[in-house]
Amino acid sequence: MTDKAHAYIGCKIIQALPHEQDGQPGYRVFYPDGYVSWSPKHVFEEAYRRVSPGEARLIAFGSDDLVEAALEEASDDSTCSEDCFTDHGVYDAKADDVRCTRCDKYRNDWRKAQPPPGGP
Repeated sequence: MTDKAHAYIGCKIIQALPHEQDGQPGYRVFYPDGYVSWSPKHVFEEAYRRVSPGEARLIAFGSDDLVEAALEEASDDSTCSEDCFTDHGVYDAKADDVRCTRCDKYRNDWRKAQPPPGGP
């Protein structure tokens, strides 16, 4: 009898830092259970992406440190634009506005904060 390989999808929330090993770029990876490993850059970047602020708020398990780190990093994000609300927006009926899941800002608040055309 021949064993048939099955397809699997893994889902983990980890922390990582860029780290070179033996002259090869990669990441030092910290798992919630305390395990630490190293992954080549291309392998890591194919498997992982950064947690968005909206996702951080949805995480109902795992390390509070991971959630806090994601939220702190997101609060410094100054790359929000009108496209954010098209690309990453979800309608929030309670606020009657579109909220960006990437930067966690509301469209109307973002528009009010923009300088008027021609300067302040």
